[in-house]
Amino acid sequence: MPPSDRCWPTARQPALNQRIEVLLIDLDDTLYPPGNGVWRLISDRIDAYMTDRLGLSTAEAGRLRSSYLEAQGTTLQGLMRDYEIDPSGYLTFVHDLDYPSLLSPDSELRQVLESLPQTKYIFTNASAEHARNVLDALRLEDLFSGIVDIVAVGYANKPDRIAYVRALDLIGSPAPEVCLLADDRPENLRSAHAMGMTTVLVGSGNEQGVDAQIDRLAELPQALPHLLDADRSEERPRD
Repeated sequence: MPPSDRCWPTARQPALNQRIEVLLIDLDDTLYPPGNGVWRLISDRIDAYMTDRLGLSTAEAGRLRSSYLEAQGTTLQGLMRDYEIDPSGYLTFVHDLDYPSLLSPDSELRQVLESLPQTKYIFTNASAEHARNVLDALRLEDLFSGIVDIVAVGYANKPDRIAYVRALDLIGSPAPEVCLLADDRPENLRSAHAMGMTTVLVGSGNEQGVDAQIDRLAELPQALPHLLDADRSEERPRD
């Protein structure tokens, strides 16, 4: 496929040649393109959880979801606070999907990820089980060194800074400056950017706090070609 018109580095020049050792990649609507039905079905199941399990009206569930997402980044955070729900049961319910019918192997993305020498992790506000199911359907699981999910970071979530701090601790405490986050939500990238990470927006949105913007994750090397340079990624800065 031809390069996207929006596959470009933005103005924060230091990131364009920053030595990158770790790729943190979001899952939903980042690892796979939006519009394939996965997030719509998850969204429907979140609504069903709120109406069937909590007895809310459809209108009230919609209002609360919008409020929770804006204020806290996930519906789960708000439900845990206001309704004291069991987060494990919630995650199991909302991610009960027929993955093979929604996702298929992505050979182009696999080739791109194989070409990048950095250590790769999934960093998601969803569950590890959901992430494994997505990776399995895409045939990409063997390319990632691990999954940092919302459970692993103590139910903190992006864009809360503590989620990023805990994620880095879990993967061996790399400096933020040698990490790259690819995500479809600008608010998640702004938190990472403030910590010193290189940030890549996958999709459209406010570019504040974004070092590069691409339409699809497979375009990552086009936006930041130095990622393909293994020698650069292994260099150590001089005093």
